[in-house]
Amino acid sequence: MISKAFKRLKQRSGAVGLERLRHSLGFKSGTHKRTRLVMAVGKKLAKRTILDSATHTQHQDKLFTRFWKAWEGLPEQQARARLRLVTILHTVCAVEIKAILHAAEEMEEQLRSALSQEIEQIGILGVSEVEIVNLGLYGKQDTEDETRKGEVLRTLARAAGVEATGKERLALVHFHGIVDLGPNAAIMEKRLHNVLRQTWQGSWCVELKCLFTEFSIRKNLSNLAAYLTKGGNDTLRFRKQFGSESPETMELAMAKQGYAESGEYDDHLGLSVGEVAVLVNVYDALMRRNTARDGYLFLGGTVVRSRYQSRHGFRIWKSAIGSTPFWKSHVAMSIRRVG
Repeated sequence: MISKAFKRLKQRSGAVGLERLRHSLGFKSGTHKRTRLVMAVGKKLAKRTILDSATHTQHQDKLFTRFWKAWEGLPEQQARARLRLVTILHTVCAVEIKAILHAAEEMEEQLRSALSQEIEQIGILGVSEVEIVNLGLYGKQDTEDETRKGEVLRTLARAAGVEATGKERLALVHFHGIVDLGPNAAIMEKRLHNVLRQTWQGSWCVELKCLFTEFSIRKNLSNLAAYLTKGGNDTLRFRKQFGSESPETMELAMAKQGYAESGEYDDHLGLSVGEVAVLVNVYDALMRRNTARDGYLFLGGTVVRSRYQSRHGFRIWKSAIGSTPFWKSHVAMSIRRVG
């Protein structure tokens, strides 16, 4: 187990560099998710993070309630015409807490700026999400979806000035949300897509999708509430494709790399102790941007319901980087605040 390996490292290394060595340790394949969280950040924070299964369920239910309050009044046909799932791939950066938080709040401010002209006509409710990715997983045997993700990540790395040799582990900062296009959905969808593509110009960086036709609107919103609150690497493992992957898909990816499908092997798709710690602390900082601990949410336009905020504005939390509101922080000094 990890604790035994850590003790052996401690005996050999002494105090110098011990924390760095601990954080570089990996997990065995059979290590439970809860154990990984506790090993990385301790029992208290492990229980409070959105990456904890029980806490995730609470946040999932709360987000679904928000969704349903916003759109339960729409007839089924209107809801399908007006609602879209939007995904924005913002950037990749080093797996460091401050770098990731800086990128997340920069993304949110750019989204507010991009929507400044349209926000009176649309509603948007989504989340800032962080996924730790491993460029070393992508190779010649990849499927079409895996190849696409690898290409997108390398393109984002080049755009961010990251010298990618092909083995880097980086943080993918992105956005998922639901957009209500309003009564003029066809016109607004084209306008919205153009506006977002002007800000995020890379291939596959902006995607607008209709809700799934095989599910009711209520089921769609329930599924999306679960998906949006999963917390990036929800299994504390890498995902080779975009979106959620089944355990079978992950095992197949491991088999392609020559690993056995079961047993106590090193989990080469698992985040290290240090990477789990960074991910948990990033989400904790985003959650703590408001007292309800759902500060990872992004709300704007017609879904905003607050006596402290104009109907067609944005709900803005305090900054995760400091105690001041984001628009007063050093991140936004040269960016115009909207809303």
